[in-house]
Amino acid sequence: MTKLKFLALAIALLCGATQLSAKDYQVSDFGAKADGITLNTGAIQRAIDAVNERGGGRLVFGPGKYLTGSIYLKSNVTLHLERGAVLLGSTNPFDYVKDPYVRWMAMVFAMKQENIGITGKGTIDGQGFKTANNMVQYIQRGIYEDPLKLDRPNETNRPENIYFRECTNVTITGITLRDPASWNQTYDQCKNVYVDDIYVEANSYWNNDGIDIVDCNAGNHGKAFATNFNPEINIREVTQKGKYYENGKWIETEPHEIHRPLTYPNIGPKESYLIYHEELESLVKNYPTIKRARFWMTFGQEYLTHLRVIQNIGMARIDEIDYNGVKIVPLQFLKAVLPNPQDLGENYEGETSIGCRIRGVKDGKERTYYVYNNCSHQEAYKETGMQGVSYTTGVPAMIGAMMFLKGLWKRPGVWNVEEFDPDPFMEQLNKQGLPWHEVLDGDLEL
Repeated sequence: MTKLKFLALAIALLCGATQLSAKDYQVSDFGAKADGITLNTGAIQRAIDAVNERGGGRLVFGPGKYLTGSIYLKSNVTLHLERGAVLLGSTNPFDYVKDPYVRWMAMVFAMKQENIGITGKGTIDGQGFKTANNMVQYIQRGIYEDPLKLDRPNETNRPENIYFRECTNVTITGITLRDPASWNQTYDQCKNVYVDDIYVEANSYWNNDGIDIVDCNAGNHGKAFATNFNPEINIREVTQKGKYYENGKWIETEPHEIHRPLTYPNIGPKESYLIYHEELESLVKNYPTIKRARFWMTFGQEYLTHLRVIQNIGMARIDEIDYNGVKIVPLQFLKAVLPNPQDLGENYEGETSIGCRIRGVKDGKERTYYVYNNCSHQEAYKETGMQGVSYTTGVPAMIGAMMFLKGLWKRPGVWNVEEFDPDPFMEQLNKQGLPWHEVLDGDLEL
């Protein structure tokens, strides 16, 4: 049995430890039953809401088993599990919420809250093995749809024990976390997170990560708003309608209409948005057996907020306007006042992740293939004085020119890169600073 003992694990994305109110409230006073049978989801949520409305404090769980589905922790509230107290996950998958914001399931959620925590010597037990197998039965009977269509549900369709998103001042101490149906605990884009002296058992089912810290200052250039390449092109590309190819047809979507978390190697889940990218046009033409082709790109919430403001005030317009008798294009003016992408490298942290996720049938069996490269912004800057996005743009272009000059990619007329032999190109990527990796038959979340 794999057991992880986290001792003195302190994650401080900004600085400082969390101070929470010490006023205590008993969850039993709100109708919660510690019998392991009564479903307490409503009672626990009412208790959390009440403590929050009263200014905050500790919601105390005495010894016993408190059966629950999804609950949402709120600002200034700490769940305190006394020794012998068990927050017990329901084995009925329909007792859990798949939160529309993060598109994951969890027992304990928190979204954009502050001064929250889970403390004490008690236990959070997801009963994940039973819950996941119950979900499998629902999938096989056609009651629940799952993208994997296999004998195990996608991890987003199995509840985590804890999922906190964009929270500030989080304290997790002393507790035991065991038997999640999916990941055990996720702290997604949170600030001032303190995790100490917790005990984790995470081996009950597939993909039982012990702890996931998502987007911990990764890919941060320190600017309020900046684009990684030409601002005019970037903003036009990102704000246009989405478009993808499926079953011989092009399907158009509203900007950022389709999005979901995708897991990137060495980075973790990142909210990813379906956008239009022109290479899809030639790929489906040159590979006519393709049934579906999509392009995904990640954006931080702060970036999208700034982008919405830019659009709403008309600064993303590409038509000319008259300003004091001078014709100007608002987007071009905006480009002139935004940070130059070439100047972002020095303080840029984190890394890029670029890859192709492919699913098809080979020898009568469904197979998946993932080829990808991760590029460190810091390493790119050390070598070239540029950030990783510039590096991953310039190096392939250089290799393409090399292929042409060597006569390896040279034919009369106009040809796209996928029509040439990829092997010498891929070989040079490994030599020129962009080593690539392969994953066969992995879960690509397609």
